[in-house]
Amino acid sequence: MGKHGLTVRGDSLYCPLPLSLEPYWWCEPNCPHCYFRGLNHVWGSEMRPIDIPSLERKLTAGMRNKNPKTPLAHCLAERKTIRVGNKTDPFQPAEEMYRRSTEAIELLCKLRWTFVIQTRFPSRAWDMNRDTLLGGAPTNRGLVTFLPIISPGAE
Repeated sequence: MGKHGLTVRGDSLYCPLPLSLEPYWWCEPNCPHCYFRGLNHVWGSEMRPIDIPSLERKLTAGMRNKNPKTPLAHCLAERKTIRVGNKTDPFQPAEEMYRRSTEAIELLCKLRWTFVIQTRFPSRAWDMNRDTLLGGAPTNRGLVTFLPIISPGAE
C-alpha cells in the first residue's frame, strides 16, 4: 500500500468490492476479535495517515488509463466501487485529529466515485460527513453506502 492507501484484492475479477482505501496504517481500536489485528504488528504502532494529494493523483491517473496492466490499474480504470476501511477503521478516534477519511470522502464525492464506508463507528462517520454527503444532494445520491461492521475471526 503506497502513500495513496489504495489496495486491490487478488481475486479482483470476481470480488464485488476488490478496491479498498485505508486512510490509516494503524487501527487504534485494535479489537481483540478482529482478524486484521495482526496488521498493527506488521505496520508498526505509528499512526501514519494517507497523503490526500497522492490519492487524488492516483485516482485521476487511473481514470485516464486506457491500457491498464495491473489489477489495481484495471480497477481504477473501470472506476470500481471503493471500500473505505477494509483493514483499518476509517473513523477510529484518530480521525478527529487527522481527518484523512473525511478528506478522502470529499475527494471521492468530487470525482463522483462510488464508495462503501466500512466502519464500526457509523454515527461518527455520518456526523463528520453529513454536510459533504447531503450538501451535494442530489448529485451525491447513490455514491455512498454505509456498512457498519465488526470483523470477527481472531479468537
